[in-house]
Amino acid sequence: MSFASLLTAMTAAACRGDGGAVAACFTPDGVYHDCFYGAFAGADIARMVEDYFHRDARDFRWDLHDVVDNGSLGYARYVFSYESKLPGCEGQR
Repeated sequence: MSFASLLTAMTAAACRGDGGAVAACFTPDGVYHDCFYGAFAGADIARMVEDYFHRDARDFRWDLHDVVDNGSLGYARYVFSYESKLPGCEGQR
């Protein structure tokens, strides 16, 4: 699977709340660093997507731009947004 395809699969899975599919996009020692919730590895990646992402928000959008890789290292710019479910911010993007 190409790096671009892997990122597309990971972000689509996160947007639909499929934490297992997100976690499957990582190597066994891979870590997902989230600016709101912190770092998660292994099965905790699935838990973060299912228990935190979709608890606090809905209608996720994750647009990838300028995906590049050299076979062992990859990079992509992205725009990520959602509608909040948090009190006082409900429905705000």
